Amino acid sequence: MPESKAVQSTTTSSVPPLSPALIAHTTKSLPSLPLFLEAAQSAEALDESDLPQWEGEPPYSYAKPDSTPQEERFTHNLVEVMLGRRIRLSNEANAQRGRRFENGDHELILTELIHNITEQMVRWLAIYDAVGEGVSGGRNDQMAACWLQWKAREIYSSTQEVLILEKGGNPYDDSPM
Repeated sequence: MPESKAVQSTTTSSVPPLSPALIAHTTKSLPSLPLFLEAAQSAEALDESDLPQWEGEPPYSYAKPDSTPQEERFTHNLVEVMLGRRIRLSNEANAQRGRRFENGDHELILTELIHNITEQMVRWLAIYDAVGEGVSGGRNDQMAACWLQWKAREIYSSTQEVLILEKGGNPYDDSPM
């Protein structure tokens, strides 16, 4: 793995410590069912026109659907598609940072990531305190839990990028080790 000379190795990290609740959300498994996989691969695969309403921060206060098996299945599918979409968008953002890294933007990427991690952790903890675990079964709560899981993964992934950058490595190098 080629090392970046622009970012100097440090003995201490700029990454703030992650809370146990955030780590617990990070380790929740992602679905591996067809809807998730289709949404993760392509924006063209599924109709994503209703998804932007769930991109904002919880708590959500959309009208509660009837508690029927069909609505419960729809909510389950919605969570799968939303997580798949977020994986795809995250991969696109990582590819963009990889191109910027190749162009020598090492310090700027590092600075942006550290700023984003700090800001996102504050927001994540505030929302976690406000909505809790989101296990009541309602669509708004399940989508809030989905948001918490995704943001926790995003924060954790960003911290891993920072740690590699701080050591002078390339977190965007996909070559085998």
